[in-house]
Amino acid sequence: MKLTNKALMERDTKRDIGTKLLQAAQELRRGKWARKTTFEVMPDGGVLRLMVRSDGNIEKDELL
Repeated sequence: MKLTNKALMERDTKRDIGTKLLQAAQELRRGKWARKTTFEVMPDGGVLRLMVRSDGNIEKDELL
């Protein structure tokens, strides 16, 4: 369900974006990630996009 602009503003006033960004950067430095996207060029010129979750499960793979 989409939030209204008013609801978004109320939610955002309670959030500390700086702290969240700092935590995310620290997790990346430690090697923690939720999802990793890789692109592989195929011999026929196509590109394979592969999205893998941190637990090793493939979330999505598609030929672009």
